[in-house]
Amino acid sequence: MKPPSLLYNDHLAQYRTLNLSSTSNTELAKPKGLCALLEDIRSLENVGGIFRTCDAAGFTTIYLTGITGAPDLGKGKKKIAKASLGAEQTIAWSHMVNVVECMNKLKEQGVKFIGLEQTENSQLMSDIIQTIPSSLISDHPICLVVGNEVEGVSEAALKNCDWVCHLPMKGMKKSLNVGVAFGA
Repeated sequence: MKPPSLLYNDHLAQYRTLNLSSTSNTELAKPKGLCALLEDIRSLENVGGIFRTCDAAGFTTIYLTGITGAPDLGKGKKKIAKASLGAEQTIAWSHMVNVVECMNKLKEQGVKFIGLEQTENSQLMSDIIQTIPSSLISDHPICLVVGNEVEGVSEAALKNCDWVCHLPMKGMKKSLNVGVAFGA
C-alpha cells in the first residue's frame, strides 16, 4: 500500500489532468494593484493565513483555483475565517476550478504573473523585483502565484507566468510552507 503522501500525489495528478471549466458562481473579481492566485492549496488554514497576509500587505484580490477552499464553502467558512481573522471579508476573491482558464481571463485584463516556485530557470525573488520596471507595475496588476503544499505550482500555471522566482534557502530543506513563503 502506498503511503498517504503518494496517494495524495496520485489524486492531485489525476485532478490536474481533468479538463475542467470554471465552476465559479460569480465573475472574476476585477484585478488591480497586487493580487494573489492560489493553486490547489489543500490546507484551509494556509488559505486563511494567506488572506490575512494579503490584507496586511495591501493586496486587493485573491483568485482561488482547483481544490483550494473558498471562504463560503462548507468547512472552509469556519477554518478560513479562524485563520484570516476576518480578512476573507476585506479582500475581494473569486474561485475557478481551472487555473489556466483563470490566468487567461486575467491576462486579457493586463495582469502580469510572478510564479513562486523553485525550478531550473527560476531566479531569486529579490532579483526579479528589481528588474520589473516601475511603469509596468503602475500600469498592470501584478499577481503572485503560489501552488500546492506538496506539488507546488503546476507546469501549466508556470507556463503562463511572466516571471518565475524562488526564495533563498540556506538550510537543508529546499522549501517553505506555502503560507510562510507567501509572506516572505
